[in-house]
Amino acid sequence: EPWPWAVRGGAAISGEVGGFMAQFVTNFRYSQPGTFNYGLGLEARGDAWCLRLGYGSQGIALGASVEIKGYWLHWSIAAHPYLPLTISAGASWEGGR
Repeated sequence: EPWPWAVRGGAAISGEVGGFMAQFVTNFRYSQPGTFNYGLGLEARGDAWCLRLGYGSQGIALGASVEIKGYWLHWSIAAHPYLPLTISAGASWEGGR
């Protein structure tokens, strides 16, 4: 069985803006039989926080992270065009901090 082909691409621009790091990301995927998916995202990061906003063919997403003593707490909300609202939360640890 032949595998369907796909073309993917993307770009990111990041820099410091007003004392915090900002990053803009875009990506796309075009595959057989003519399916086109895209995404745009913006992330702003300070010393102990991060805010994210994304939009694309899979819906809209909003998220944030905050650091407390080497532990990061994360949350996000995603609104999909055909699925229920998704809310997620998690935590991670960075060693050596």
